[in-house]
Amino acid sequence: MSLPDRAPRAEPFAGARGAPPGDAPPDDAASDDGSGVAGPFDPDEALGYVLAALEVRPDPGPADGARPGDVLFVGDPSGEGGVRVFGGQVVGQALRAAAATVGADHRVNSLHAYFIRPGRHTEPIRYAVDPVRDGRSFTTRRVVALQSGEAILELDASFHADEPGATFQPPSPVGAVMPPDAGEAMPRPPWARRRPLDMRWAASPEPGRRGVWVRSPARLPDDPTLHACLVAFLSDMGPVGVVRAAVDQDDRRPAPWRGLPPADGRGTMMMASLDHCMWFHRPVRADEWLLYELEPVAAAGARGVARGAIWTAAGDLVVTLVQEVLARPLRD
Repeated sequence: MSLPDRAPRAEPFAGARGAPPGDAPPDDAASDDGSGVAGPFDPDEALGYVLAALEVRPDPGPADGARPGDVLFVGDPSGEGGVRVFGGQVVGQALRAAAATVGADHRVNSLHAYFIRPGRHTEPIRYAVDPVRDGRSFTTRRVVALQSGEAILELDASFHADEPGATFQPPSPVGAVMPPDAGEAMPRPPWARRRPLDMRWAASPEPGRRGVWVRSPARLPDDPTLHACLVAFLSDMGPVGVVRAAVDQDDRRPAPWRGLPPADGRGTMMMASLDHCMWFHRPVRADEWLLYELEPVAAAGARGVARGAIWTAAGDLVVTLVQEVLARPLRD
């Protein structure tokens, strides 16, 4: 399969070397004063991190686990030091690989990803893209993320050509929460403190709902695919915590700390993302303030579901998402 006009965007970006793929970002990319809060971030270093974390490049292959006819790409884990590769990075890179095989006149409108195995920091991730269908209105891609020939993630993505249509959305919560300039910086676990995302507590008025203002602190290139991939990346930051806060009766910490992994690592729950669904309603810029609201929906059988919505500061709903998570009580 020959790659369409969008394919060159899969090549390394200028400036991506600010955070070498596979290595942690520079030590001064984020300071930690002991409060669990990351920042401030240098815009140039933040830009380098984002471009490197979402970079995929053509892979000449062959790749164990790929199928005949697949288009191959390879990406590098960010090496943040967590136990496993951040699932949001694998989703973002998989979407980037899929989009690199689609014409620029089609933009992502939805994705559905299954987390199959933990990703490892010690080897690159290969992405095998199956060009399922190319249509005039909709194009479909299936992506398998591979390490050592084993699937760690499967993602289906749909891309839609722009066309006019009626619009509606629920009432916007933007006017009911604290503006980003008034919100306190969000605490984050150690392995997330190097992710250069500006995150501010929004204090949602709805019980059980979590609201966070988030953006890239660096101005990003005018590439709609890059912005969508960064939104996919950051959308995996929060659903597990929202479910944890709903089911872990031993966690009595106040918001926004409730639901975050305990500082001593001695949690009472085994938590992990199982699958992740997103619907992109409108084009979105990830370098402008976005309100990310999450709420728990249900939990049973050691599984829980969180539902989220991402809004612009102007009150436009740009993304709806749902994630299922493992919520297994630890046995003594």
